[in-house]
Amino acid sequence: ISVNPNPFIDKTSIEFYMPESMEGTWEYYDVNGRKIYTTNGFYQKGVQTIDVTRNELNSKGIIYVRFISTTFSSEYKMIVL
Repeated sequence: ISVNPNPFIDKTSIEFYMPESMEGTWEYYDVNGRKIYTTNGFYQKGVQTIDVTRNELNSKGIIYVRFISTTFSSEYKMIVL
């Protein structure tokens, strides 16, 4: 997972690689571990990009991003200014 730009003010793009086509869930947590946003989708095999806005997260500071699928999970840290 890579986040660009990071830190960001209004919007950022999350780029990630899917080893196979599958459904997955993105979960976003604040620094206290409180889930602040969740989104689901179906992603094709290969490099994918999703956009996330500050309005969707409704939070600022350090945000932990977790991707969960049936076969793997991944986590990343980003900063909302």
